[in-house]
Amino acid sequence: MAFGALGAVLAEHFPTPVRYSGHAATYTLTNLVGGAATPFLAAWLIDTSGTTWSIVVVLVAGYAVSLTLIHRTPETRDVDFYADNMNVVAAR
Repeated sequence: MAFGALGAVLAEHFPTPVRYSGHAATYTLTNLVGGAATPFLAAWLIDTSGTTWSIVVVLVAGYAVSLTLIHRTPETRDVDFYADNMNVVAAR
């Protein structure tokens, strides 16, 4: 269910001329940063704490950050995406 809206959520924050590039760069870089470090972080946390509860704490913290950022994402319902909206993106 999360991936259904992901394309629209990422793309709508970029101006029309660079929307695809902005979406692709955002998606790829977040997967690179988040996906590459996660196995090493999990192994280190288990090695350091000796329990998997430390991973649970990191996941809960990540969910809390995600929910906060989703809540702070501006609504774009009334933005004309066919207009030159470079100023709209810069104003955010």
